[in-house]
Amino acid sequence: MKMKLRKDEKIGFREKLIFLLPAAFLAISAFAVDYYFVDPFPPRRISIGCSPPEGANFKFARACQKILSREGISLDLRNTARLSCSAIFPFGSPSLSAA
Repeated sequence: MKMKLRKDEKIGFREKLIFLLPAAFLAISAFAVDYYFVDPFPPRRISIGCSPPEGANFKFARACQKILSREGISLDLRNTARLSCSAIFPFGSPSLSAA
């Protein structure tokens, strides 16, 4: 038997609650689970590697550090070692001629 809802029929308060209460419960549960498992805030401390203090990269990193400190984020500058030819070729430079 097929039931049709006539245009002049109205849905009562109880029928609305039967639909809305489970939907509201699911929505609130989803927000509660998200709040528990997701950390919404960005980190307040960041570390980057930069060149030695006489380099331009270090000066740029210091400028970024000042800008981020205004926002309450601390930026740790870590000096990286310069890469020298002796580190790349510890036994002398390679010869280009085929012997």
